[in-house]
Amino acid sequence: MAGGRYDRAYADFAQNVARMTSPFARRIQIFRNEPPAVFFAPRLVAMSVLYGMFGIYPRLRIIFPSLAEDLAQNAEFIRWPDKVELKLGLTTPQVGKRGLLTSGVTMMKVLDERLVYFPFADIVFPPLIWTLTPTDTPPELGMDITRNLTNASSWVRYSQDRVNVDLRSITKNLPFFAHPFLGTDRDSWPEMHGESVIVHGMIP
Repeated sequence: MAGGRYDRAYADFAQNVARMTSPFARRIQIFRNEPPAVFFAPRLVAMSVLYGMFGIYPRLRIIFPSLAEDLAQNAEFIRWPDKVELKLGLTTPQVGKRGLLTSGVTMMKVLDERLVYFPFADIVFPPLIWTLTPTDTPPELGMDITRNLTNASSWVRYSQDRVNVDLRSITKNLPFFAHPFLGTDRDSWPEMHGESVIVHGMIP
């Protein structure tokens, strides 16, 4: 169901982001923190990502039944659930060509500083990282490391015919994000597993 139009839209988006965030492109960028000048189809890209996340974490159908139903029926209006966000960032250069799919894994760092990462699902395919994460994590547990990522939840509300939207018009930033599984301090992040999936490898 996520094939065809959705995957082509995602591939175009990822390729254009990679091109416009290359070291040379970033050197000539007028405003250093501005997102790349990429034109894309927000709904089609977000739908492709969500289909992938529901695929690697089937329990999402139970947690968010209305969203699952709308995705399955390709509904014109997607009912986005409360207290969850689809977030987006750029992978760090250290990731290289490593890819990662995870679901049902929560992580917390307690040494030096208290940080938390409680995603429902992650998709890391350079140059992009996507995470579906709750917004109601108790602050006393620690700072949520996804707090500065771009919120792409509203992209599903765009029309399928909107295929030429400027990324700069819908977000003010597209920050780099170091996933704990792929960072240099991997051993500092204890993890807890439920019905989890972890797939990690090199992308050709």
